Amino acid sequence: MPQCTCNSIVIPMLPPRKGGSGRGPNPMQYLVVSLTSCHQETAALIANEKGIEKWGPIEFHTKFELNTDGFLGLTNSSLPAFEVFRCVVLNAEVTADVDQDTIDQVYHAVKARCPMRALFESAGVRIEGVWKKKVAVVENE
Repeated sequence: MPQCTCNSIVIPMLPPRKGGSGRGPNPMQYLVVSLTSCHQETAALIANEKGIEKWGPIEFHTKFELNTDGFLGLTNSSLPAFEVFRCVVLNAEVTADVDQDTIDQVYHAVKARCPMRALFESAGVRIEGVWKKKVAVVENE
């Protein structure tokens, strides 16, 4: 079984009095960042498998709707994941030397193969998004 070693530094947002730095994302934001970065990494793997030489970067525009009632103690029991994360939207602009049809094929494969997406979806969380080819901006001289 393949093993993964991670040497990342995690900066929690918790206030210093609760053991954090007060500078980083909160736990829900970290979870959505994990989903987003997993899409990025899975897409790069698939693009490589397809022989696409110039793929990425992908600029994600991520939003999520969160129900904090359980966290805040406003319900009598914990909520299932699909009631906490009501929806996650992962829109992306892809920089690549391919057409939109190829981007769509890669995105379709990402939806089928991304392990973090599978985790969210198995918990009943709805994930939406559109991937489009990034339009190059031409600057006037």
